[in-house]
Amino acid sequence: MFIYMGYLWRGAKTKISELPKEVKIFSVLFALLTWISFIKNFQSFWLVHCDIGRGIIDIFGCICACVIVILISKIIECRTKYIGGSLAYLGRYSLLILCVHIVELDLLPWWQITEKYVVNGMSANIQLILIIAGKVLLDLGGAFVLSKITLVRKIFGFKN
Repeated sequence: MFIYMGYLWRGAKTKISELPKEVKIFSVLFALLTWISFIKNFQSFWLVHCDIGRGIIDIFGCICACVIVILISKIIECRTKYIGGSLAYLGRYSLLILCVHIVELDLLPWWQITEKYVVNGMSANIQLILIIAGKVLLDLGGAFVLSKITLVRKIFGFKN
């Protein structure tokens, strides 16, 4: 959905730039508040498993989240070259990262792996941080390694 929103955004750039400033500000604030509400009232939203907790409300919240993330990314890209370049690199490989993440979700029972450490005194907050760190490292590392394979590069349309 995020990739598709970026595609739509790119195609509608001129139309968006023609909108009055007030409409843009209202739309951004509305999208931001909707995204905050989506986060606050989160139940379940896993597109990779077709689990959309509250249905259309969550889909709309996700679309608003995409709009805000795209805006934040654009601001970062325009104001900082180093961070913008890193984010552009991640964006370029986001589909590959997502594919690695889908496989990782199905193969690694993170909660079960870290549960034995919680029993031994580790807090649930530390457990969550370790799970997130493990997922990020595995997904980014796996995507990086796969991006070096010529066949994978061809499949995903990356230039050599």
